[in-house]
Amino acid sequence: MSASIISGGTAGAAESRSTQLLKQWIEKAALSLKKEETKQWLQVLIIDPILNYIMERSMTYLMICLAVFGAMLLFIILTFVLLVFRTGGGGGNSVMMGAAGAAAAARHFVCPSCANL
Repeated sequence: MSASIISGGTAGAAESRSTQLLKQWIEKAALSLKKEETKQWLQVLIIDPILNYIMERSMTYLMICLAVFGAMLLFIILTFVLLVFRTGGGGGNSVMMGAAGAAAAARHFVCPSCANL
């Protein structure tokens, strides 16, 4: 093998030339993107239409999710309030009276279906 092939020879020079051209092109593109008129052009022609399309398509789903979340939150709060302030037969509030009182209240419970038997 010759020394020029092992050391890179002309292939290395061509590779470094293409690398330099690529770096120059990237720098020009970066400088162009820093200009205010280019930013404005990108926003008006690309970014705004894409965001408008996404919002238009997903707004109904977002509203449905918010409604379901609100309903779940309302049911959770209502359930908590009913558990805390519930009074029934069997000696009072079974949530507030502890395990012994809850067991006593459960013994006095009569199943509505079984009461007719």
